[in-house]
Amino acid sequence: MTIQSFYSERKVFIKIIPYKVDRLKFSTCKLSLVDKRDKSVLSKRVIAWLGPPRREMWRMPFQKERDTSEDVDSTESNIELVSEFVYSTGQETKMLEKDFPYSPRLSELVSKYINSCITSENLSDCPKLSESLWNLYTERVLCDLEIKTKTSSFFVHKIVLCARSPVFLAMLSHDMKEKTNKCVEIEDIVDDVLKTFLFFLYTDAVEDLEWEGVVGLYYAADKYHVERLKILCSSFLLKNIDVDNVCELLLLADKHHDINFKRRVEDFILQNDERIFSSSIWKQFVCEYSLLSAATMLLIYDKEIGNFFNI
Repeated sequence: MTIQSFYSERKVFIKIIPYKVDRLKFSTCKLSLVDKRDKSVLSKRVIAWLGPPRREMWRMPFQKERDTSEDVDSTESNIELVSEFVYSTGQETKMLEKDFPYSPRLSELVSKYINSCITSENLSDCPKLSESLWNLYTERVLCDLEIKTKTSSFFVHKIVLCARSPVFLAMLSHDMKEKTNKCVEIEDIVDDVLKTFLFFLYTDAVEDLEWEGVVGLYYAADKYHVERLKILCSSFLLKNIDVDNVCELLLLADKHHDINFKRRVEDFILQNDERIFSSSIWKQFVCEYSLLSAATMLLIYDKEIGNFFNI
């Protein structure tokens, strides 16, 4: 590629002439006008091509206060043109497609990533790590593990699962069938909950939480020891606790041996004992879970004894 330039009336005119570029699949060109004295950037221009670069003509204006002792020729001699050119012949993506059959849209995704890497003045325009990781998942790029449920398959990245869950780490780093078969079977988590679970593993975020979904998500977080997600779920459930669902939360916390969660539920029961113990839901709970309900009601006795001795 040849780049020609000439200076006129405080503008630099750039001509880009492609040469022997037929094999290029993607490329990015960045040109900057730099003052050689203080290295300040006077003007810059960036362009990306999908396919071979095309002939271009650019006009790059700039404003730079000139010392009165300098003439125009001196100003021009202190300006330099800095060029950066990055390209790919596509050979890398062919190798990836050959080695990773789960990547049917790899070329399209790589093109998207090249565009996202173009220099931008706004930091908000640059993709975050979580967004890039989630794009790899949604586009099935370099996936090396399959998760099978009763009705669906999810193609994921072992390194992400192992980084977020010690259970997956132990499962996939030792000689277990999941490592050998490159497949994990999960039959006790419904598809919608698993999608939300995977979204959190890749992005560290949860969106549009609803009660039933969060209960299932709490179960998944506890099963795979994703403690951060477990705390987020229990916090959501506690914010929405009431007389009608307190029994469900007490049973959930007890079943998963979550001491802090259970203590918060018990505190709510102690603060609303008359309403809860007189409700039909609690009476049904006593019939089905007599030991847990009895242990909870004894907290009222312990509280009263403690208050008596503190008088």
